[in-house]
Amino acid sequence: MIDAERLMKLGRPFLIACLLSALGAIFAVWLGVAALIFGGKSEYDPTIAVLTATLIAVIWYTYYTREVLQHARVRDEQERQRARRSLASGLLAELEWLENMLEQVYHDGPFIMYDIFEHPLLLQAISQSTLFNPVTVAKLSKFHALLRDVQNGVNYCRNMDPTQRRRAEAPLMNETMRVKAGFAIQGLPEICEALTSEGGELQKRVISPAVEVGKLPEIPQSPFGPRRRDKKPSENGIS
Repeated sequence: MIDAERLMKLGRPFLIACLLSALGAIFAVWLGVAALIFGGKSEYDPTIAVLTATLIAVIWYTYYTREVLQHARVRDEQERQRARRSLASGLLAELEWLENMLEQVYHDGPFIMYDIFEHPLLLQAISQSTLFNPVTVAKLSKFHALLRDVQNGVNYCRNMDPTQRRRAEAPLMNETMRVKAGFAIQGLPEICEALTSEGGELQKRVISPAVEVGKLPEIPQSPFGPRRRDKKPSENGIS
């Protein structure tokens, strides 16, 4: 015996299909049952049998077609949510790095020896904007414009020849880049809030301890087994 709770889990379309199938079966046998009850003669009618079988087949074909399409829609939505959460989590980690680099420019100016503002996940998030809420996409696009402004300025300074670079060290250029970095940093809190609301996981920053000059940072044991050149922590000086 199937209880009411289990029937509800099967869903309304399943119950409707069962009801219509039962009505079709009742229609097929009703004339014969009525003839037996009232003493009449009952004859087999192949037309009614074929019609009933066709009707029941159409009912269940429609039901299972709907179930397949509904399953495909649910699966696609689950994949979309997983892709959004994964991209949002990765982008949050990338934004932490970018904030560290923007802070460096904000405090020390634009004089960096290599391009520290590469941002592949931010570009991917913008290119796959249909994964996110329009408000989130707008915030990402605005931050991207501010970040590109800082990145272009830093790269411009880095690519100057030494004589031009001295001119770039003028207080005005230095202050301009520091101000732009500050504006970019200002946009990060609301972006992080938007990405966490989209399912992203925000990992709190872990600040590594400072390393003395002439020393190397300690490294953990390898997950792949002993390294060929493993040394004790005290031996990790620069030779």
